[in-house]
Amino acid sequence: MIEEKDGKKVISFGKKKETPKKAPTFSPTEGRALRAVKVIEERLSNLDRKTELIENNILSINKRQNVELKTINSKMMELEKEIGLIKRRIVEMAADLKNFARREEVDTLRKYLDAWNPINFATHNEVEEIIKEKSQGLNSPNSRR
Repeated sequence: MIEEKDGKKVISFGKKKETPKKAPTFSPTEGRALRAVKVIEERLSNLDRKTELIENNILSINKRQNVELKTINSKMMELEKEIGLIKRRIVEMAADLKNFARREEVDTLRKYLDAWNPINFATHNEVEEIIKEKSQGLNSPNSRR
């Protein structure tokens, strides 16, 4: 590329060098205002990050609580089933208790058993044995005297 500088022709190769731009100059009031704007922008950026972090924390807490609620609900359902089974068993046991003898009935039976004293009772076989022995004793010649 051929350029003209200070009345001379100059050939340059490659990319044209850009002249550095001078930073704009601001009055002291404008400088303070720009710094204040930058500080506010940084604070807003920090607040955005904190807000996003809080939102993520709330979402994770919410998910955890949902899982815990589902677990609690399933445990409550299991407990309700177990309570139902226990109630049915109690009703069955109460019905069975009606078939048991009352204390008065047991006491009456005890009195009869004590009066009869079944330990002194003879079995059917023992009675037959005694009868045989007695009948043989009557039939023997020594017993007729």
